[in-house]
This record gives sequence, C-alpha cells and structure tokens, in this order.
Amino acid sequence: MGDGLTLLATVQRYAQSTRAPRHLDLVVLDPQPPDRVSLAATFERLGLAEQPAARALCDRWPQRSPGLHRIVFDGCAGLPPGRRVRLTLAVGPMTAMLARLQMPVDAFFVDTAVRGSSSAGRPEIYAQLARLAVPGAVIALATPFAH
Repeated sequence: MGDGLTLLATVQRYAQSTRAPRHLDLVVLDPQPPDRVSLAATFERLGLAEQPAARALCDRWPQRSPGLHRIVFDGCAGLPPGRRVRLTLAVGPMTAMLARLQMPVDAFFVDTAVRGSSSAGRPEIYAQLARLAVPGAVIALATPFAH
C-alpha cells in the first residue's frame, strides 16, 4: 500500500464521482502496512490530514497484526449519502491472504515489496486475483513505505 496516497486518492475520486456505483470494495495486500501514526504523519506532512477521507482512514486504521482487517466507510470520508467503501487490509503472505478472501473486489492495492517474494509471479497468484476481481477491476502497485 506504500504511503497510502493511492488509496486515499481512490476514496476521494470515488466520493466525487457522479457515475460511481453505490458500493466499492478495495483490498490492500501488504505484508507490513504502515501503522496508524505513520499513516497520519504522511498525510500531515503533505497537508492532507484534514481532508475527510484522510481523517476517516486514520481514525479507523487497525493495529498492524497479521490477518484480514475490515474498514467500512459510509456516511463519512466525504462520501455522498448511500455510498459505501469497504476496505479489506490483508496483512501477511499474499498467497494465504488471497485464499482467505471470498468477496468481489473492485481494486487491489499491492505493496511492491510483495513482488520480490517467492509468491510473486506465480500463476496461482494471478488466478486468485482473477477469481476475486469484478469486471473492470484494477491493480495498483505501491512503493514501499518508509517505516
């Protein structure tokens, strides 16, 4: 997920879009995502901390522990009434995390550090992404976060 900026921008664009669906399902695959303090510090340093989506993301960001963590944004993050973002943060080995997911996904955010792992490039990874992806789903690669 890198520094969180791509994720933040996605939520903001979704909130501003007039043609967006009512629900957006996002999955972050990151073996070591930033903690809440680091995420907030990045947004603060870039002057983004007071934006509704940034505040909502920091307020709901889970402790960094292995497993699947769900964050739901509705009625906050600057979202119009009736819109919802469901973010699943998958912390751990990519293969194991993808196997546990059973949901349609609109966008994947993959930390580029995962590319160097032994699971990267394996056909079963792509098969798992395809299994979960809705038509038109995207994959965003993030730069490593400086912890």
